[in-house]
Amino acid sequence: MGLEGLECKNLESRENGRLFFRDVSFQLSLGQGGLILAELQRDSRRLLQVCASLQKNSGGQISWFGRDMDHLNENSLMNLRRGIGLVHRETRLISNMSILDNITLGLMYHDRVSPRESEGQVAELMSRFGLDHYKDMRPAELSFEKQRLAVYVRELAKKPKLFFLEAPTYDLGQRAYIMVMNEMRELADKKECAFLISAIAPDEGKSWVEWVLYLDKENGNLFWPADQFDPTQYRHLQTSLGDSTSGNLGVHT
Repeated sequence: MGLEGLECKNLESRENGRLFFRDVSFQLSLGQGGLILAELQRDSRRLLQVCASLQKNSGGQISWFGRDMDHLNENSLMNLRRGIGLVHRETRLISNMSILDNITLGLMYHDRVSPRESEGQVAELMSRFGLDHYKDMRPAELSFEKQRLAVYVRELAKKPKLFFLEAPTYDLGQRAYIMVMNEMRELADKKECAFLISAIAPDEGKSWVEWVLYLDKENGNLFWPADQFDPTQYRHLQTSLGDSTSGNLGVHT
């Protein structure tokens, strides 16, 4: 299967006359993190949805571990989605289930693991993230931050090869956010996953990733290795798109 997790070539997404992005190309290998920036959050969200196979692209090609959408039947597409962790702003827990049942649901449904086996598999993870004391509570009994943390633990418990995370700093307090991103980074460093994050302050996001991609429909998408990305220049681009006077900027092809 190799280490190439996700490959996008000249992706485009349109709906009802609205252009979300075009000419998006990148590779994301196991062991890597990427940061997606966009002037409008809806555009970066749409890209995460396309990368998670939940939205179809209007043009270009996308493949997961060397397999593109045209070669995925219904069963193989379901297997692909089992290997993806997606957390966006509207991701919620099931209100009438306990925190433990929410977290183990994916294991029982996708991997056909028994309730006892699934509880054993997530016990250490829940303890590490401080959720073991809340396992029998319903989501409404927890703070919003604890609920959101449980969402991330639910996705981590599935051990996906690809993670797509929208606005992690907004969803979580600083301590919980650092815990989640440390976990992502450690898994990536062990070549167990790759991840994309979006809707995060660029100076914060660059510290976790290998590369940064700015979606610019008008002037061509800009791509930087993370260690060459200047967040000050990015803030300038928000008001003057395409003014790539810095030697670190380049159009990603």
